[in-house]
Amino acid sequence: VNDYFILYYEGHGTVLRDPDFQSAHDEAFVLVDPNGKASPATLFLENDFSTLVLDNFKPETRIILLTDPGHEVPVIDVTREYWAGRQIVHVSAVDARRSDEDLRRGIFTHALLLAIDKLSRVVR
Repeated sequence: VNDYFILYYEGHGTVLRDPDFQSAHDEAFVLVDPNGKASPATLFLENDFSTLVLDNFKPETRIILLTDPGHEVPVIDVTREYWAGRQIVHVSAVDARRSDEDLRRGIFTHALLLAIDKLSRVVR
């Protein structure tokens, strides 16, 4: 099998913290409803994403994840045990700054688009 699953996500990510357990948290992609509104119902949890991918692709499928969630940790944690044995590459832009300033958000996506544009101009 020479199959690939490639996901590119540019948007928002979030951490859902359990107030009763300081170390307990879930990461999620912040999606929107048909009206463009985000809500708890539109969050796509990391566990749900991982289950969806792992249940629907053969173990030999190569997985490439490119994510730009503008968030302090990657939404997908490929070091978790359920990803073991999978051929996976995950490149994620994370924002280590805890600031309301969003000036550099999306720089990963911007650089990726510039690289694609440059490669598309290469004469073969």
